Amino acid sequence: TSAEGYLRDKARYQRTKRELSFLPFYEILHSDASKWLEQIKAGLAASTCVYAADHGLTFWLDQLKYYLDTFYLRFHREDHIRFVRFAYSLILEKDLNHRIVHKACSLIKSLINEEILNRKHLTLEWRPLYKLYTEIAYERNERNLDVSVVKDVAFTVKEFFPLSATGEILSEIRPYVDVWNDYAMERFIGLFAAFVPLKMSIDEHNKYGAALWFDELWYFYNLVEMNSSWECRIQCIFSAISEYCPGYIDWTPKHTIIFSKLLRTLNLSVRDGKISVGDGTGMGSETAGAEWIVWMLGGPNDSAEKHLSRVIRCIESFLHPLHDGLHTVTLQSFLAALVSEMVRRVRIERVRKKTKRKVPEWMRLTDKQIESFVSMLLPSVIYSAFSTVETSLPSCILRYLAFLAPNLVLPRVLDLVYPSLSTTTEPNRLKQSLECLVEICVPLIRDNGEFEYCNYNTCKRQWITEFQGSSLVCNKTAVTHRTLKTSAKMSTESVEVKRAHKAREPLRRHALVLLDALVSAIDINDVVKLSLAFRIIATFFTLFPIVDCSNAPNNQQYGILNEEEKSLCALTATIPRIITKLLDRVLTLISQLATAVPKDSTTCLDSICDVSGDVGFGSEDEILVNIRIQSTFRSLLNNSSPAIVQLVAEQIYHFAKTTPMENAVAADALCVLVQECTYASPERYFPLYLNHVMENLNDLSWEEKKHLEMLDAATMWYIFLGMVLFSVPSEIILKYREECVEIHKRAISVTCRNAYKAACWSLTNILTTLTEVYPLSEQDRQFTTCRPLDKSLSVRVNR
Repeated sequence: TSAEGYLRDKARYQRTKRELSFLPFYEILHSDASKWLEQIKAGLAASTCVYAADHGLTFWLDQLKYYLDTFYLRFHREDHIRFVRFAYSLILEKDLNHRIVHKACSLIKSLINEEILNRKHLTLEWRPLYKLYTEIAYERNERNLDVSVVKDVAFTVKEFFPLSATGEILSEIRPYVDVWNDYAMERFIGLFAAFVPLKMSIDEHNKYGAALWFDELWYFYNLVEMNSSWECRIQCIFSAISEYCPGYIDWTPKHTIIFSKLLRTLNLSVRDGKISVGDGTGMGSETAGAEWIVWMLGGPNDSAEKHLSRVIRCIESFLHPLHDGLHTVTLQSFLAALVSEMVRRVRIERVRKKTKRKVPEWMRLTDKQIESFVSMLLPSVIYSAFSTVETSLPSCILRYLAFLAPNLVLPRVLDLVYPSLSTTTEPNRLKQSLECLVEICVPLIRDNGEFEYCNYNTCKRQWITEFQGSSLVCNKTAVTHRTLKTSAKMSTESVEVKRAHKAREPLRRHALVLLDALVSAIDINDVVKLSLAFRIIATFFTLFPIVDCSNAPNNQQYGILNEEEKSLCALTATIPRIITKLLDRVLTLISQLATAVPKDSTTCLDSICDVSGDVGFGSEDEILVNIRIQSTFRSLLNNSSPAIVQLVAEQIYHFAKTTPMENAVAADALCVLVQECTYASPERYFPLYLNHVMENLNDLSWEEKKHLEMLDAATMWYIFLGMVLFSVPSEIILKYREECVEIHKRAISVTCRNAYKAACWSLTNILTTLTEVYPLSEQDRQFTTCRPLDKSLSVRVNR
């Protein structure tokens, strides 16, 4: 890498791409970028001077856009300001073609970055853009400009208008104020939202900003009732001022009006769904309302939190699966906007260094306020997770909530998942529960006891004990109802004791128990459940090292392990059994996919020998299953100990060696496994598979089949198997270059179209591997998993 070059350029230019510094030819790239930038500046100047708008200016605008996409803002501040002014002048030029104006609009949006440039560095005149916008939006658009594009430019550059622009713009648009004329008010609010700057400090707002217009807009907002044409735009303006200048406006006296209006925009129904509260015209403004609410929270005053709690209690019953209706998606969108904006605010206040000071210290959210917010929303979100209106919003909301307060969310999701794994009367419940589990995998694995929580939820039952106990009785369902009730009662009592006397127990152990249960749930008859199970398994394999640590407690070096870590080490003893069971399930699934379905007297349906042109690699479901299998085994082999890798690769090698495939779907699935094994351990398994393929091709009378348009199944299988072997590091390919050339010569020399296409695909992979530069991101993880137990303990890797 060229860290010195990156640090040098970082201080010199506005913003550079860090990933480019990892390329071995960074210095050459740096020199070429500087030359390219000089050519662009010279080209823009020359094409403007000679007025070569149709050819020269268009070309160099495209070149500058490509430069920004490649190197981002890699130029000095002076050049940055010149580029912005140049693009702005092109937009305002009356004689330019609309295509060039649109290019300039796109360019200026790419150039504007308010973290780098602000009003102190650059000011732009507002009136020319205002005249252009009013001309194309409300008068004759003779230049055929896109109104939405110019409006986006106004939203982008309005924070560069001078401070005095607010009063001037208000004087220009106030004549349109007429609360009884919807068209006039919509024009007034539209121009206000597009041109009036909102990002100012408190002192600037008092002198130039909100002090000039807030009382006026609040009067309009309070006056109007359910008018979607401009009421929701005022809501967006208030939401923006709350975010850009937190604490400037005290919303406490106005909370009753704000939350009442918000509740009406949700279009809820009363009296058994026959009457709606609201006329539906405010639909779509719930997102702006949610953002507004989030930026009201915080500080010593809890009025906003109390009003939000009342709103959530009001809508909670409407989210119950029995009450699904037209309002369901609206309510889910409202909750999603609430949680998404809360995550964004927490990131602004606690994570991003450049925005930490944006929110005053007295108004920043505390841990208690965040937990209160999560507790408030959690029951409603759990209701919506089982809605008959299938959307991905509830699971995404749970993901955000789990990152905000894992101590509150994780136990509730586990209480949903475990019963669903054993239910036989509600099959849809399992699908919805697994969708929730997919989203909370990361906080579940991270829950290692590093943080201490004063308030936390616990699981209703001792799920790990129950599932381990059920697996020890040879999968029999001989557990009596009395025993289950007794265990549930005992677990409830123990939970109360833990809350009173013991610290919270981390929940990451559940990942191994759930992994075992999900492997058992793999079933080809339910593709949706199968896909979700593979997705969760792949996520678990990615997040924690697949290493057997059961002997760690016996090591004197780890005598200070706590009880949770000892229990987790004991659970890792089941990893080899789980991996073996996963292999058996997947290979059985591939064998089921390989079942031949006759197409005619000579071929089978979806055969790898079929050259008719309609051969496919399965339906969408089968392709999805293959993708999930590949991601699962890629995660497994890249994050496992050498013993686990050998266990998996040996079994797959034996299966591939003894089970030729004819069905294209099954062949593709097995080739995926072979490809991942050779990539995980190329020194051992690449020559094994290569020798196996070469020996079998030599035994199949190759010279006699070269001119056949349709090869037999065995020959096609070995060609396909040989072509997937070359997704390995370039050193391995160069080491076996003679065999590589030989096998591809054979495949390309045949007349069969399928074999020729497979060889071309393989050659593309080989040339890509030999010529491209790419990071070896798995090396660090493999180094950790390969270390002996006395030097590395994976259960403590996150601490």
